[in-house]
Amino acid sequence: MKKARKGFIKTLPYLCLVGVIALGLMTIVGTGGGGGGGGGGGAPTITLNDLVGTYNLTAFTVAYDDGLTITQEDVDSYSGTMLIMPDGSMSQTVETNGFVVSFQGTILSVVTDTLRIFTPECTYDLGFELDGNVLTTFFLSGTCGVNWSEVDVWEKTSASTSLSKADNLAFEEAEKIEETIPGGAVGSIWNFLP
Repeated sequence: MKKARKGFIKTLPYLCLVGVIALGLMTIVGTGGGGGGGGGGGAPTITLNDLVGTYNLTAFTVAYDDGLTITQEDVDSYSGTMLIMPDGSMSQTVETNGFVVSFQGTILSVVTDTLRIFTPECTYDLGFELDGNVLTTFFLSGTCGVNWSEVDVWEKTSASTSLSKADNLAFEEAEKIEETIPGGAVGSIWNFLP
């Protein structure tokens, strides 16, 4: 009897430990998981509706595969307008030193920090960050066969997507000059310069 009691007393702490672990696991499973901290944790989910609006280009950096890097400080003039519509259609017109490019595409999906974009040329992923009214897009070299990476900074000027008559005319004229890939407009300009 003493031997059985001695063995039971030796295993009692381990049995208690197993019981505590089992109770802890049942609590975690029963409450839907553990961790995560007390306050929301993680970034809020961004939807297409959050992106809808009219934007102006405020800054850009283009890094070509051959080592050349160009920013807005390297050009005499630049401007850009981007529209993102509620149905996902988007268009951009960018002017740099008097040369204008434009394009149209469709946002197929918004997942975390990536826009899936369709154009007649190709379908690709465009990285992005949204901070208040500032949308930064990240276009990677090799996307759709291009030889540059590009970061564009856009400021939302309106949640509306209607253009004035003058802006609409400029948009239509720009589309006749050159069409390119959404997210890589500034970089494409240097490919067309003499």
